[in-house]
Amino acid sequence: MNPDDKSSGPGECMPRPLATAILSTASTVMGDWVRQAACAGANPETFFPASGERDATAKAMCASCLVRTECLEYSLRTGPHWGVWGGLNEAERGTLARRRKRERQRSRAASATAAGDVA
Repeated sequence: MNPDDKSSGPGECMPRPLATAILSTASTVMGDWVRQAACAGANPETFFPASGERDATAKAMCASCLVRTECLEYSLRTGPHWGVWGGLNEAERGTLARRRKRERQRSRAASATAAGDVA
């Protein structure tokens, strides 16, 4: 393989044409933030470990990613997704989503109570 055909992403595992095609498709569907992701060009298996396998490698890559928040929010908005997104696995994202839902409900209840006090 020609060295120029290798991806320059952190994983450097996919041939550049394949990585480019995947990034192009992903950015169309997910947004341009995908092109800035630390995982661009990395081995997807890193982020979708088999049951019982550790996700520490993926989380470490996410920890230094400039678009980690965008990735996490995309997953929460469009999920459910399996694997690691925005540095969290599916169980962690589920916990975060439930916590956010409870906070929204409390906020609505507090607003309704406050509105009732004013009326």
